[in-house]
Amino acid sequence: MADKKFIKNFVTMLTGNTISQLIPFLVASFLTRIYLPTEFGVFSNVLALSTLFGIVSCGRLELAIPLPKEKNKAQDILFTSLVLTLIISLLSILIYIFSNSIGDFYNDKELPNYLFYVPICVLSFGFLGVTNNWILRHKEYKVLSRIKIIQSVINNFGALFLGYIGFGIHGLLIAWLLSQFIPVVYILFKEKIKWEKNRFSKSVVVDVLKNYKDFPMINSLHAFTDIFATQVIIFWVISTFYGDDNLGLFAQMNKYIKAPIVLITSSVSQIFYVEVSKAINEGKFYFTYFRFTNFIQETEKSIFIECSWLFVWINWIVFWCHFRLVDLFFFIDL
Repeated sequence: MADKKFIKNFVTMLTGNTISQLIPFLVASFLTRIYLPTEFGVFSNVLALSTLFGIVSCGRLELAIPLPKEKNKAQDILFTSLVLTLIISLLSILIYIFSNSIGDFYNDKELPNYLFYVPICVLSFGFLGVTNNWILRHKEYKVLSRIKIIQSVINNFGALFLGYIGFGIHGLLIAWLLSQFIPVVYILFKEKIKWEKNRFSKSVVVDVLKNYKDFPMINSLHAFTDIFATQVIIFWVISTFYGDDNLGLFAQMNKYIKAPIVLITSSVSQIFYVEVSKAINEGKFYFTYFRFTNFIQETEKSIFIECSWLFVWINWIVFWCHFRLVDLFFFIDL
């Protein structure tokens, strides 16, 4: 019975993720004709720097929201996460203050003009992470699936429209920000989240940080170094030594080729996390979930390998004027 429920929730999440992943492929050929590779390159660097801070904007405490049994404790974690988000967002203003130095470091004269977006992007990471995990706590998988689709529609079609009317790099960044903030507003109004204001205090923050210290101290470090190694450093090397045009091609290719992995992983991970947390709280341990997850991992590998050949066809359509170069990036990434 538990397996059937898990699979039903998995299919719900998979449906939303599939639609949200298909939309970028549908508009990709149009985006690459509206935006230059250089514009994608600058956008990728701004987003990488934003993600570096955004991934730890809540101290990773947003992941702890589904864990406690009591609603009050979950609200305490939510409040603390928002406080940390505001602090990290303010600290990320340093990126803008030292924007010229960062531009010199990246050997990019355009980059400093867009680094003022970083604090806003960091704020959006925190807000969306907190609201998503609050919905996840209540197992509203249909809402989460719907949010994925909303994000994808706003981000891709927003970028398409803003690029068409001449917003350039600003169009990519504004569309991305809208795709972050609009779902937050949707969740707040749709779910009518009630706040117990009398619990919001300094002592609450201190208690949460003490009881869930592993999230900011261990998980945050892992997430930060992962983004630093897989995005910031790699993007810096490509941007500095090969130019923003090559970075733009690489970043776009990287996004499309990883779509099959994200499709499966993001569908199962959130459900698995909540269900295992519930099992631990109830003093139970469901081995079926581990067996199901192993099955998903094997399926994911098969899908990735079988779908890889489609990239040749996709890059001919999307990156038609850079066919050989993108093929090279693909095999390096693979």
